[in-house]
Amino acid sequence: MFGSVRMVIMVVVFIGISGIFAYVMKLRSDNAILEANQIKLESAVEEQNKVLEQQKADFDAILESNKKLNVLINTFKKDLEDLLGFDLRIANDADCLAVSESIDGSGMNYDSVFAVILGTGVGAGYTFKNQLVSGPNRLTGEWGQNPIPGPMDKYEKSVKRHCGRVGAIEVFLSGPGLENYYSFVTNENKSSKDIVELYRNVDKTSNQIMDKYFERTARSFSSIVNILDPDVIVCGGGMSEIEELYKEVPKRIIPYIASNFFNTPIVKSIHGSSSGVRGAALLLSLIHI
Repeated sequence: MFGSVRMVIMVVVFIGISGIFAYVMKLRSDNAILEANQIKLESAVEEQNKVLEQQKADFDAILESNKKLNVLINTFKKDLEDLLGFDLRIANDADCLAVSESIDGSGMNYDSVFAVILGTGVGAGYTFKNQLVSGPNRLTGEWGQNPIPGPMDKYEKSVKRHCGRVGAIEVFLSGPGLENYYSFVTNENKSSKDIVELYRNVDKTSNQIMDKYFERTARSFSSIVNILDPDVIVCGGGMSEIEELYKEVPKRIIPYIASNFFNTPIVKSIHGSSSGVRGAALLLSLIHI
């Protein structure tokens, strides 16, 4: 009998020791997993910090370059004025578009005009009461370099502008931006015109891609509406020829603006590709703000 009891005790002790051993091994395994995850987390945080530091460095470099460019432009402008004997006005293509369209184009009946170029790149100009607003840094309208309003999807987080900025509006709304997204989705290369044509012919994939394009355009415009709330948004450039843009964007923008209604007309420029030249010719008649 005592032998049986001793056997039972030994079995219980053995099971207990085995259980403790298994528990200790489980703790070690869990600890190893936690340590591995901790290392991964620290590595990810370190990598993210490097990315943020690089973006800050890139941004600082851009600001410094912009300061130098402004000095160069002002010097060049003065030299030309001294040589020619009269005043000069310097503005980029988007500013000239805004001037042209606000004076006698699609924005002529509005006080504040935000004129957008959607072409090989994306930029904008802004006028108030027919006067060009340039700003102290000459950056008014450089909206294409801003990050697309979020939340960004995986693709948007992965795309960089040539300056290194991630998720800039320009890389999605420009013609090349649409072409690149089509290539990403289909692994095929097509021009923006062909993509739009396929969309109009009810191609399923192209419909999904254009749906994303219209949604991204609405998100991008929302940032301007929330800050400036212009009386009208005028579109120029090759992508402005997409007629569906003027129907699709207004009905998609409300979830992204601070209002439950949207009354801002989004229209195509009247003067088209001539607006830039016309605006440049009209610059001398304007006061820069």
